[in-house]
Amino acid sequence: MRLYPLLAVIVLIGFAVMSFNPVYKGKENENTFVNKALSDFKNRLERLKSDVYKFSEDQITVEELQNSLSDTRKSFKEIEFYIAYHYPEFTKTHLNAAPLFHIEAAGTSAYTLPPEGLQVLDELIFSDEAGKEKEKIKTITDFLYNSYSSFYLSTVKNGLSRGNNKTLPLRIELIRIYTLGVTGFDTPGSLNISEEASHALTGIKKYINDDAYFKNYNVQKANQVLTEGINYLSKK
Repeated sequence: MRLYPLLAVIVLIGFAVMSFNPVYKGKENENTFVNKALSDFKNRLERLKSDVYKFSEDQITVEELQNSLSDTRKSFKEIEFYIAYHYPEFTKTHLNAAPLFHIEAAGTSAYTLPPEGLQVLDELIFSDEAGKEKEKIKTITDFLYNSYSSFYLSTVKNGLSRGNNKTLPLRIELIRIYTLGVTGFDTPGSLNISEEASHALTGIKKYINDDAYFKNYNVQKANQVLTEGINYLSKK
């Protein structure tokens, strides 16, 4: 199967990420990539929300809306490793939940809530029923935008979750790329598998070249393998 070369690439990247060699001690500072990526995703969501409303009023085509969603998802993929690791419940419930009903506890009671997030929008907007589901698409997009906006404002006010292990989020993302991405689970409608995997690897590459922690290590090999993986996915 064609998936096996991709798996081999991901395994190689995993080994590269896990085998940095110390070179010098750098001074720790704020990670600018994470902050920029979180802000970029917020901007993409704003554009998506605007496009969803335009689509509901027949001002843009479904193809234009699909492109807007794809750009939003690619922005999320570049920072997914960080959000999904440090804020797993928020990610699973509000940002990229599976298109299934889920249960949420409230004191001693529990409520069944409809699915929300990028996966649900991917399935709806890339379906033949997109034109008939305009109100549903608007509702889900509003929930997504409001949830992330509150989250983003909280991170600006209270700061980001740091954590001491810098490589574990990257290793988990490599597994996520294959188990949720390559299998098509994460993109039930668009099937933009290779493109989104490429952006996930791009986010990892930007992170290790920006975060002060990795300035203590030789990331040349990791950069090489990540670049090879990104180029491979862009051609496939």
